[in-house]
Amino acid sequence: MSNKDPHDTDEIFAYMNTHVEKDHPSISGFPGKLWAPFLPLDIDAVDLEKALDAARVIAKTLIQEWKVPGEACHFYFSGSKGFHILLDIRLFGRVLANQHLHQIFSTLRENLMYELPLFDHALVDLTIKDAVRLLRLANTLHEKSKLYKIPLSVEEILSNTISEFLCPAFLKMYENSVEPGLRNNSVIRLLSEFRLHGLSLEKSRELILAWNEKNKIGLLQRELEHVLHSAYAHPLALVQRGGGGKRSHQEADDSLECVPSQ
Repeated sequence: MSNKDPHDTDEIFAYMNTHVEKDHPSISGFPGKLWAPFLPLDIDAVDLEKALDAARVIAKTLIQEWKVPGEACHFYFSGSKGFHILLDIRLFGRVLANQHLHQIFSTLRENLMYELPLFDHALVDLTIKDAVRLLRLANTLHEKSKLYKIPLSVEEILSNTISEFLCPAFLKMYENSVEPGLRNNSVIRLLSEFRLHGLSLEKSRELILAWNEKNKIGLLQRELEHVLHSAYAHPLALVQRGGGGKRSHQEADDSLECVPSQ
């Protein structure tokens, strides 16, 4: 969750610049107002089949019975033991930015589970009550499982087998598309990563503009410039990776080129 205004990132960057945990910039304990475009549901089970069954019950109820628009529900294989479902916050009325959003979200989840048909509700994580929590972005690697979190259509959730989810996740399925509600978070993540690799502001601008154009992300250049300058005006501490420390721009460029491209 972040500030309601997705363009006002200065406060977050400034906070992370001064708040470090275990040698890493952290947003933990951020005291500002909170907002998020989606209500996240986290379905987890040791038996992935059980997690899939729960995701299917929720998907069928939302789409087929409650007639929730498909574009308001986003489904993902989490890359590990379950599935993520993001529900457009506008489904629940007008939710304004405030310091108690995590409590509102917790109540919404509990009420939603109460209204859903019978299934093992323990598979849905109802213990998420902290104000700030990281949510893995689509098409990013789960460090333990070495699988990727991938977006799924309603049809895939309802009809695909477990092996059909695992195959594209294992093969690093980068579709490079980002839903509107996640675009700004993706830009912040990318630019922070570019800076941590030692890239200059000019090089980061070149890369982020190319990413925006190539993948038809749809963000205006002035929006990208605002986040870019915020990222470099409030630089997050560089941390050593694999004992390497800060690298030169050339070394950073080389390391980025090693990432498989589309």
